Amino acid sequence: MCEALPLRTTCDYLGARMNDRLLKFERDAGTLEERLVAGLAKIALASRQELFRAGVESGVSAAQAQVLVHLARDGPATVGELAANLAVTAPTVSDSLAALERRKLVAKERDRADARRVLVRATAQGMKLGESLTLWPEFLVDGVSQLSDEEKSALLRAVLILIGSLVDRGVVQRARMCVTCSYFRPWHSPGAARPHYCTLADLPLAADALRVDCPEHVVAEPDRGRTARAAFSHRSATS
Repeated sequence: MCEALPLRTTCDYLGARMNDRLLKFERDAGTLEERLVAGLAKIALASRQELFRAGVESGVSAAQAQVLVHLARDGPATVGELAANLAVTAPTVSDSLAALERRKLVAKERDRADARRVLVRATAQGMKLGESLTLWPEFLVDGVSQLSDEEKSALLRAVLILIGSLVDRGVVQRARMCVTCSYFRPWHSPGAARPHYCTLADLPLAADALRVDCPEHVVAEPDRGRTARAAFSHRSATS
């Protein structure tokens, strides 16, 4: 079309206008980091809304639902342990427990191994409700299932690196992942199909086999953990 115009400068002018519009469009969209954070925020909001909906249908609040899910999945815990694992304050947990206790969904008992510790456990009714509430993230599973195997692997690596960075900054207090565990050895066998290693299981681990929530997790010492996560992140970015 430009060749049909009488003046070549007209083509240059139109091209420059198009380029300006493209640059403005891309600038207005925000940086790649800003768009990624906005996307993650939308997923977090959807998760909170879904947990709230599931809780309302079951007659409990979102905070109470989180407590029940944790107790049903991981067993009895102290108030302090619940607060740390759920990343909330002890008073917030206590308020939720008081409401759940009134409904006979949880009960308190002395730790048989240490009578000084008071444990909170889910009752049979609470266990049943907690197990049903663990199904609420299915809408995310449906979304992830639409990704290719390669995309799923890349997403898992990205999630592990992102949460690891939040652990290093103190934003996330507890994350029972391989990359925060004292037993994890990243890139133990570079180039192998299972390049990582778990010294507890005494097994090599494939990148897709790394856990995000392991019941046998032992928090790595701060310096060692940061070093291991840095090594994992660097090789993930370059592999």
